[in-house]
Amino acid sequence: LGPLNSIWYNFGKLSGFTDLIIETLLARAGVDIIGRPSPIGMKTMDCIEDITISLSYHSPYLVTGKLISIIKHCLNEAFYSIDERLDSNSLWTRIEVILRLLLCLSFENLLCVDKYLPDLLFIILVTFGYSDNAIRTSIYGLLINITNNIYSENLQHEDQTQKLRYLINEFHSITSKLHFGVNQNDPTPFSKFERDGKKELLQITHVENVVNSMLSIINCLYPLGDEIYYHSEFSRFLSLVSGFAFCNNPCIQNRCIIALGACCQNNIFITQDIIFNLLNHLKTTITLTSDKQSNDSVISILICLTKIYEHLDIDNIYFTHMFWIAISLLHIPDSTLFTHSLNFLEVIIK
Repeated sequence: LGPLNSIWYNFGKLSGFTDLIIETLLARAGVDIIGRPSPIGMKTMDCIEDITISLSYHSPYLVTGKLISIIKHCLNEAFYSIDERLDSNSLWTRIEVILRLLLCLSFENLLCVDKYLPDLLFIILVTFGYSDNAIRTSIYGLLINITNNIYSENLQHEDQTQKLRYLINEFHSITSKLHFGVNQNDPTPFSKFERDGKKELLQITHVENVVNSMLSIINCLYPLGDEIYYHSEFSRFLSLVSGFAFCNNPCIQNRCIIALGACCQNNIFITQDIIFNLLNHLKTTITLTSDKQSNDSVISILICLTKIYEHLDIDNIYFTHMFWIAISLLHIPDSTLFTHSLNFLEVIIK
C-alpha cells in the first residue's frame, strides 16, 4: 500500500464513516448531476476506484454491502418508472459507476461472494446488455470474476468443482459473450476505457440463458443432486426476482418474469397469485404488441408460463385454461409471438 492508500485503509477501520466516504466519492464523481458525462474512464474515477479498494481491504463486507445497497436503492427508485431502456433512466450513471467499483473489487477478491452472491447475480440480471461496449463488457467481466472468486475461495461443493470449471470456460465462449451484448472486438475489463457510445438492442430471449447460468452457479455451492430450492442463496435470489417481477418498469419487469419462470421449477413455488398476476399482465399488454417494449413483455410472460406449466398441479384452477390461452395467442399475426406461443402449446399438449 502506498501512503495515500494506507490512509484510506485506516479510514476503512472506522465503520461509521464508510457510508459517508462512499457517498462523498459519488458526489465528487458528479453522478447525480443531470447532463454531466459519466466519470468512467477519467482520472477522477481512477482515484475513486483506488480509494474504494483501499477501504475494502479492512472492511470488505461493509463496503460491498454499501455498494449493493446503493444499486438496489436505484432499482427501487426506478420501480415505478416506465423506461424504454434502463440506461435511459436518470439514475443510470450512478448505477454504472457502482458496477465499475464492484468490478474493481472482484479483481481483488473483495466482493464477499459468500454473503452477497444472490444480490450480485440479481444486479447483473437487471443490468447486463445495457449502455455501450465498455459497460456491457464490465458487467460481463463481473459475472466471470464472481465465478472465479467462488472457485478461488473454494466455496463450491467438492462434488461440483468440475461443473464450476466448465461454467468458467463456458462464460468465455462466443455464445456467452453474445448473450451479454459483448462482441469479439469489444475491449476486455482489463482494457483502457474507450467508450464508443453505441447501445445494443438486446434480445429478451437471451435473458433465459443468462438466468440458467446464474442458477447453475448457485447450484455449484451444494452437493451433486441436492435440491437447490431449499437453500438460502436460491431463496434470496428468488425473493429479489419475485419482488420486481410485477413492477411498473418493463426494463426490469420483463427480465424478472423470465427469471421467475426459471426459478419456479417446483410446484411449491407456483401459487395461484403468481399465475393470476402473469395472466393479468398478459391481458394488459396483449393489446399493445405493436410496441417493441410491449412485445417483449408478452414474450417474457410466454417464456415464464412455458417453464412453470410443466410443474403446475393438475388441480390448479388455471390448468385447463392454458390450452385456450395458447390457441388464442397463436392467432396474433406476429412471427416472434407465434414461435413462443407454439412452444407454450407444445408443452401443454405433452
